Amino acid sequence: MIGIKYCGGCNSGFDRVNALKRYSEEFDIKYEYAHLNSYYDTLLVICGCDSMCADMDGYMYNNVIMVYNEKQLAEILKKLK
Repeated sequence: MIGIKYCGGCNSGFDRVNALKRYSEEFDIKYEYAHLNSYYDTLLVICGCDSMCADMDGYMYNNVIMVYNEKQLAEILKKLK
């Protein structure tokens, strides 16, 4: 299962929620919003800008992927398909 974590959105350059919804439907990606102290094979951190300052303390994962724009998000979800 892919866990989704968003940054705080203080300087977001794109609509992260709608972009995730659109691309996950297009590529038939199953995910859940990440919960603290739950384990994820892949944690996808969707940041709104290139600072990529999302706090990941307390999240457990094997692999983390951080993206900061819509194009990166589309490319990653296509690869995870």
